[in-house]
Amino acid sequence: PPRSTLFPYTTLFRSHFTVKKGCKKGDNVAGDIFAVQVVTRSKRTLNLVYKSLPENNPMLKTYAIENRIFELEINLYTVVNAKVQELVKAYGTPDTFKGPSVGLALPKYYGGICDGENSYLVLEDERPNGYCMSNKYIGYSLAEVTVILQELARFHAFTYFLLRQEGEKFFSSGPGLENYAKGFWNEHTPENIEMSKGL
Repeated sequence: PPRSTLFPYTTLFRSHFTVKKGCKKGDNVAGDIFAVQVVTRSKRTLNLVYKSLPENNPMLKTYAIENRIFELEINLYTVVNAKVQELVKAYGTPDTFKGPSVGLALPKYYGGICDGENSYLVLEDERPNGYCMSNKYIGYSLAEVTVILQELARFHAFTYFLLRQEGEKFFSSGPGLENYAKGFWNEHTPENIEMSKGL
């Protein structure tokens, strides 16, 4: 990634960091992924994922900028998850907290921006915790699919509950949230359907 975009983070640590490709070709299409390992001045090791616009694919880069993909993702980590956590703490029962986190099962979000050409986001890299991409030719086991479906069910239940509580005003409560109502591949976005045929 461009050193300038990592600068706000590296100046905080001032020890050393390493950067390498974060995924195999074909594992990600919405941006370029890098794995960043940072050793802080206190000798703490941080494993991060740095996601930026796809530099070598002009079509996907234009798609990501025009559809504000990074804004949608950043809002998920900052606005949506925060609101879900508030609701869970206010209305949840002991059964609500049986998942890996209070609210949505998401990696830790460190920061990011969506300003067109320099859009990026930084997340915790969960691979050292045992998570990994599946083999696309083998797929998931039944146990793995069960966990995934359980977390997807929690995601839909929590966000449905959020919309039931806040109503349509949620989509106008912050910049970019209206894009959640619009969606990507439907009658409102015929240009996205055409573009996805070339992916």
